[in-house]
Amino acid sequence: MKRHMRTIISCLLALALVLPSFGAAAALPGGGVAISAGRARGVDVSNTVTIGNGLVSVVYNLDAGTYEMRDLVRDKAVIKDAYSAMNGEASNAGGYTGKWEQKNVSDELGDGKQLVVTLAKEGALTQKIGFTLYPDDSRIVLSGSVLHLR
Repeated sequence: MKRHMRTIISCLLALALVLPSFGAAAALPGGGVAISAGRARGVDVSNTVTIGNGLVSVVYNLDAGTYEMRDLVRDKAVIKDAYSAMNGEASNAGGYTGKWEQKNVSDELGDGKQLVVTLAKEGALTQKIGFTLYPDDSRIVLSGSVLHLR
């Protein structure tokens, strides 16, 4: 458990240090956030879902249980092959069925969109991981939760 907490804390620190430092660039028309399935620049697009705002994006591969965070201004991956792990079960270990949904979010950071990925596996905890983006903002808010055993 301590190892997983260190991994989570390291990931959050990396996000806090790297993502806000992205340079300015033209965001999506109207300053929006878009979520699309099966389309990802520079990434294998089989069974993927992408959330992006013209500055940053997250590409989640539902088959592999991994995600990549991209700096769209510099056109490079900042974090590659990331995965979630809860109670000894890693999302990239195989056997999970992934589905996604999008939600509108309004909080202290403003109005944005959240991509929520749910990963279910027989005999394992159901994992939920959320990625929230805001228009004209390079910050990515990452959240995670556990639902129940299937």
